[in-house]
Order: sequence, then structure tokens, then C-alpha cells
Amino acid sequence: MKFLIYATKLTEFQHYSYTIQTQASTENGCRSQNKALQSAR
Repeated sequence: MKFLIYATKLTEFQHYSYTIQTQASTENGCRSQNKALQSAR
């Protein structure tokens, strides 16, 4: 039973950290796109 709770928490943590990584990479992608647009002007 304890293992089940541990596995659930681990899955939640992985999902949480994955979400943060995705958000960060998305923001970085938007920033680099904006820089490219500004330099194109």
C-alpha cells in the first residue's frame, strides 16, 4: 500500500516537473522568435 502511494506521488512529481520544463521551453521559444522578428525589422 505504501508503495502505491509512493508511485502515485512520483508520477505526480514527474508530471509537475515536466509541465514546468514545457512551460520554460515554450517561453524561451517565444523569446527567440520575438528576437528574430525584431532583428528582421
